[in-house]
Amino acid sequence: MPGRVKTRRQFARLAHPSKKGRSGPLRIHFVESSEPSEDFSAAYAIGKTVGNAVVRNTIRRRLRAVMDEVRGDAEPGLYLIKCGFGTNELDYDQLRDHVRHALRSAGTLR
Repeated sequence: MPGRVKTRRQFARLAHPSKKGRSGPLRIHFVESSEPSEDFSAAYAIGKTVGNAVVRNTIRRRLRAVMDEVRGDAEPGLYLIKCGFGTNELDYDQLRDHVRHALRSAGTLR
């Protein structure tokens, strides 16, 4: 399972990403890892416009599973996945395809 972005310093680094990607309602920001503990960590930004708490938590769990799948193919570093309006209408396979496409457009998927 991917690690979590926890510290204020990690979040501050994500404010200035080195790479960005987009696909459908998803946007991905990437920062290269500078420490061994940041092998592969992810944060998720899912606003209230996407849905209520139950919907947002379901999307977060699905995103964690997708990021766990792509972990071996993606560059190590910090990832921020921003979910826009319409993310709640995607099923798991569509969400996975959008994540993979966004990672490819950011140039972080091997």
